[in-house]
Amino acid sequence: MKIIASDFDGTLIHHGVISDADRAAINRFRAEGNIFLVITGRGYPSIYREMKARNMHYDYLIGHNGCTIYDKYGDLCYEAKADGTILPELLSMFIEHNGHSSAFGRQLHRYEISESPKEPHMETSYIRFEEVKNYPCFNQADAYFDSEEIAVSLSREIDRCFEGKITSHVNGININSVPYGVSKSSGLEAICSLTGVAHEDCIAIGDDFNDIEMIRDFNGVTLPNGRDAVKNTARKVVAGIFELVEEMIGKE
Repeated sequence: MKIIASDFDGTLIHHGVISDADRAAINRFRAEGNIFLVITGRGYPSIYREMKARNMHYDYLIGHNGCTIYDKYGDLCYEAKADGTILPELLSMFIEHNGHSSAFGRQLHRYEISESPKEPHMETSYIRFEEVKNYPCFNQADAYFDSEEIAVSLSREIDRCFEGKITSHVNGININSVPYGVSKSSGLEAICSLTGVAHEDCIAIGDDFNDIEMIRDFNGVTLPNGRDAVKNTARKVVAGIFELVEEMIGKE
């Protein structure tokens, strides 16, 4: 049994579309008894909706950069949590740097800071900043910023401030702060333990900064649209997931 672990935005999906070649290859890969999973910075409800809307089948969804693992039936298989007592200071740093949609998530729910009353939207509840102290733990805190440079600089500052408590991942102009040591790579280590699949039989594919560690640790590849830093880490650039499937189980 083998595993393909794919990032979602910019890897499995391009301009809102999953290619016919990738879809057919993934279906063949799974039909032969292998595991296909999506690993993303999004929370489970968001990625579940995206996959369902495209009628795309999978075996696991790993959300929040490795913090949560849900199987194809929607059951939670694994969770990493951070101490909620740091949330007020962490979110203050987001807000002070003009972080947009400053929020934190736990399992199926997302809590976004808003000083104006708003009705809940899907899994998102809007809370006032002073309510943050009421939440004992979280999987991921996130926001997006006015530039990638701000996101990169602030992520480093956050990791210094919360050393040993938080690890921050940059994805474009987004910062995703998760429990210390958690990453897409640690999420794949967890899935290998859950499934009994050997580390060397799990291969990652992604395109952005938060994919670099799993690409390095899981013999990964990237795509032509991958960032230069990702291409420098990946063992090769492939045309699509279909090419990775052909490498792993042969052509049809």
